[in-house]
Amino acid sequence: MNKVYLVGTKGPEHYNVIAIFTNRVEARKAWDGIRRKLIEQNKEMLDDTTTDDMYKKMIENLQEEVPEVISNYPHSTPFIDKRSVLKEFDRNIIGERVF
Repeated sequence: MNKVYLVGTKGPEHYNVIAIFTNRVEARKAWDGIRRKLIEQNKEMLDDTTTDDMYKKMIENLQEEVPEVISNYPHSTPFIDKRSVLKEFDRNIIGERVF
């Protein structure tokens, strides 16, 4: 059984897979990129809103650098989910791209 790593964002009303990787190292790099982008998006909101405390708390939550520990609930939280692939397909059928 092969393993893949789903990387994306989740919250109470969404579960968005942004990329799929076959190794944890690459998945971790992508996860960190998503985390940093969420931090930047929240920093931009600090200038445009009166609910600064909410965005400050979200920025603080997103500072966590361990995927298994991070929590930004109920807002977007980056994730890595390890999944099993039951059957490996013939690459001649699906090509070289992993998706």
